[in-house]
Amino acid sequence: SELQFGDTADAVRGNILYRSGSAGDALCFNAYNNTEAMRIDSSGRLLIGTASSTSVGGENNQLQIEGTTAPTSNVSLTRNSNDAGGCFLKFGKSRGTSIGSNTIVQSGDTIGGLVFTAADGVDKNISAASITAHIDGTPSADDLPGRLVFKTTADGAATSTERMRIDSSGKVGIGTTSPSQLLEINGASSPAVLVKDTTNDVISYLFADDTNAYV
Repeated sequence: SELQFGDTADAVRGNILYRSGSAGDALCFNAYNNTEAMRIDSSGRLLIGTASSTSVGGENNQLQIEGTTAPTSNVSLTRNSNDAGGCFLKFGKSRGTSIGSNTIVQSGDTIGGLVFTAADGVDKNISAASITAHIDGTPSADDLPGRLVFKTTADGAATSTERMRIDSSGKVGIGTTSPSQLLEINGASSPAVLVKDTTNDVISYLFADDTNAYV
């Protein structure tokens, strides 16, 4: 079945079409010249720029945008208001099992994150890097401690490793998951921090042993 939209000259300018095929039934939204703009597939996924679902990060997600240029594959958020407010991408998490639940979360729960994947010649299921937010303590009403964790994947590896975190008290840990100072760097035997000038000359470096820090 098909629902067509035309103009005063009775020319078809777009349509909504129900299609059935090998990939399953789909509700397709076509623009001018019968060019498909988006579809809702048989699993309820909204697909923009593609007629078939693609696994990214090991999952076929509910909203998928795929293109061959920046405008056809990017997402933009714009706010127009005469104030200091901006746009936000917000993530929510509860321990409930139904829509609209507010069951309290627990320490260590992942709230949300940004995961960066790319094709490795086989698929797009391996993460190269990620930034995630987690509950970082015991939550209660109007009390939600959190931390940010930054991970990257080393050359030759298939999983990401934590490189840095900012905990709920504002402490920054690099090479450690439990920083005790405002900034704690847990390096190896090589200098933990190396400072160079614009000519690539070493200005100073910082390293530490079991009892002292050196510059």
